[in-house]
Amino acid sequence: MKHYVEFLEINSRGNLWKPCGDRGVMIIDGRLSQENAHAIASEEMLKRGFVDYSITKADSLRDI
Repeated sequence: MKHYVEFLEINSRGNLWKPCGDRGVMIIDGRLSQENAHAIASEEMLKRGFVDYSITKADSLRDI
């Protein structure tokens, strides 16, 4: 099972939504501690210009 980070942005109505494309999802190493995983996800979120993120465990991208 892999760990995925899904980034969120604000749409024109002010609601959070999951953007399309490869910038909106990142695979993260499941062997990392939760603290390190969140630190990496938070850093990438800011770098990519998103406002929030969630970390999900799934077998593939289709399952998230």
